[in-house]
Amino acid sequence: MPSVVVVVFWVWTACSLGILIRRLVTTGSLRPDRSPHGQTSHSTEQGVSQADRVAAFEAKLESRPPAAFQQAPPPSPAPALSTERDPLPQAESLAEALGGIRMPADLVPLVGNRVDPRHMLFSTRTAAPETVGAAIADELERLGFELDPLDHESIAARRTNAALEVRILSATSSGRAGLGDMVSAIPADAIIAQFQLR
Repeated sequence: MPSVVVVVFWVWTACSLGILIRRLVTTGSLRPDRSPHGQTSHSTEQGVSQADRVAAFEAKLESRPPAAFQQAPPPSPAPALSTERDPLPQAESLAEALGGIRMPADLVPLVGNRVDPRHMLFSTRTAAPETVGAAIADELERLGFELDPLDHESIAARRTNAALEVRILSATSSGRAGLGDMVSAIPADAIIAQFQLR
């Protein structure tokens, strides 16, 4: 019986030495090649090749970024702000052109049978022609009109949305004769201011 045990011992020893020598020749180490998770060298080779495939896939993704991260086209430039204001609509009547006027020198409108919204007459008996003309000029300038004298009794007034002419006619003015029948009813000493929208 002891001889059988001795034989088995020596056979086991020989087999163990053979396995160790084979490992030393094939792997260069006496220890088995195992990963921390208990995988053999065959599994490690598979893990390395899997890592290579993942790295290649990531490199391909980096070479072609997804649409969500592609550069957006630059925004179109905002339209330049205009430094000039939009022109006002042209006045269609004297009431529009002279909106807000305070008629000086007790001037009152002369109303006849025919009404022309672009032509009006005003009269007064309380001021001289020079006073009436100067007061009307001051009021037009207050409303933003630029004035340009035309002759001794007329001025042109211009603004962005209107152009008009104002004439001051005195009792001795020959111009009164061309104003029609309505003027004949006005006292000869009255001063007439004629407004005409151009």
